[in-house]
Amino acid sequence: MKIAKICEELIKPSSPTPHELRDHKISLIDELIPHSSIPLILFFKKSENITQSQICNHLKTSLSQTLTQFYPLAGRIKSQYSIDCNDEGAYYQESPVDASLLDIIKNPKSNELVQLTPYNSNGTLSNFQQLLAIQVDLFNCGGIALSISISHKVGDASSLCKFIMNWSNASEGSIRSNTCCTDSPEILLHLCQILKKYTYLASDMHLKNMGANKVRKDSIFVFLSSIFPSRGTIDNTLNVNNMPIRIVAEKLVVKRIVFTTSTIAKMKAKLINEGYNENATRVEVVMEMFHGCKRV
Repeated sequence: MKIAKICEELIKPSSPTPHELRDHKISLIDELIPHSSIPLILFFKKSENITQSQICNHLKTSLSQTLTQFYPLAGRIKSQYSIDCNDEGAYYQESPVDASLLDIIKNPKSNELVQLTPYNSNGTLSNFQQLLAIQVDLFNCGGIALSISISHKVGDASSLCKFIMNWSNASEGSIRSNTCCTDSPEILLHLCQILKKYTYLASDMHLKNMGANKVRKDSIFVFLSSIFPSRGTIDNTLNVNNMPIRIVAEKLVVKRIVFTTSTIAKMKAKLINEGYNENATRVEVVMEMFHGCKRV
């Protein structure tokens, strides 16, 4: 698989962060965590009615709007205790991939998947300055992979899911308000709905009682630092060797679980018999089975 880079830029918030919000305090929990990455890749098949270029342009516009709410992600780490929300921007990259999307999905290889992520994010220590990095992979078959990576210093997996939810809402909002630069908005609306399906359960179950939609003044980031304020228990430098929690390189075995259409149908029928929503999506069915530790 060959992958190149045709676009590299910083996406800034569409409106400046207020001065009183510029100094974001890191929580005690995040103070102990090294600057490691949390990568996620979402795959989308080729659309017949909209080009890859149109999708990329819309993603950048809606990303800028979303960063206005999730302003710490557009800032830079100032010290072990704080983030400078200076609106320098999130990293954005577009990369053509000399491979078919179907080939990657049917036979995923760890060394190839890492190449689809910004800065080759693999969950270990990050050496990049940006707290949020986006890479849009453009396959030669017309498909797209949207790779998103955030620093564990400012959020966790549920934070990432909530960010994607808000990003998809911003995308959908601009489409419905006719500010989207495409003649085929229904395709992007479909993409937004897919994003929501993959992030709704993971984010909503964890954050629904935290007022996470009030991101500007009551964000999920500010929420943690107000409950678990920093105690200044470690060296106020960015030296990795001073971190209480360190990442140890290990050889791990990666396994992939594939659910066939017939298996998911069987799982859904069992859930419906137990009173579950009959309109549940396939993703919701699988998530519910894992969450409830059910057996088919």
